[in-house]
Amino acid sequence: LYVNLIISIFISFLFFIFSENIMSVYGINYIKGSSTLEILSITSIFFTLATIYNRYMVSISKTWLLFFAAFIGSVFMFTFLLIQKNLTSEVLAYSFLIYFLSGTIMYIFSYKYLNKKGTK
Repeated sequence: LYVNLIISIFISFLFFIFSENIMSVYGINYIKGSSTLEILSITSIFFTLATIYNRYMVSISKTWLLFFAAFIGSVFMFTFLLIQKNLTSEVLAYSFLIYFLSGTIMYIFSYKYLNKKGTK
């Protein structure tokens, strides 16, 4: 968990810092889209955590938690998309961030709950 998290944070930090340079490769008009790349680089951290906790839940045969985390994440994501007036690339990037953040939070709470009950 820690190794994957450190690698993910390092790579997303590089994308966050150099997002304007990366987008300038595609042209001047794409530089304003660098904020989308920054949001997605932060999202990749939560994607990494969600994936690791997802595999842990499968390994301990708690597959119902996968459904529950995906359902909660989908509800938050679609609610966010419904209240937005314009569907821009930034809004979609934020929706992915909300989905993976809520899923990761659900996995962390369920992990702590399972370990408190003695299920490892």
